[in-house]
Amino acid sequence: IENITVSATEELTKAIEEQQDELNKLKNEYIEAVLKYGETSDEAKKLEAEINDLSTELQENKQKLLGLLNRDAELKDKVGKTNINIELANISKEMKNDSIAEDTISALQNLGYTRSQSFEIVMRLINSNPMISMNDLIKLALKEINNF
Repeated sequence: IENITVSATEELTKAIEEQQDELNKLKNEYIEAVLKYGETSDEAKKLEAEINDLSTELQENKQKLLGLLNRDAELKDKVGKTNINIELANISKEMKNDSIAEDTISALQNLGYTRSQSFEIVMRLINSNPMISMNDLIKLALKEINNF
């Protein structure tokens, strides 16, 4: 059972990494499309839809991985082995950051800023400070946007 769980976990982890790489590539293409063609262009809208679809798939895979890791942890607990908490915490942190980023981008859009401008600044801020709170993220993003 342990080998099956490890194999499934490894496969899912690899898929998540590939999806994350693809998502980052799509986000960069989206920014370029918005800058080149505008936010309402067909190119930008198509990329935004792809980003949304892939983000959904990525979140689903992260949830599946979290479930596998939880099950694996339960099995290891039964035999006296537990050492999965770091990986669980990292996945939870990633999911929290994804949610904080989307909520912050939405908040900035509600204040009248463009999605592309908000997205670019928010992603840069989260990458430089992964433990940032949403309140601090909004404050820093507003400072950067106003200095743009």
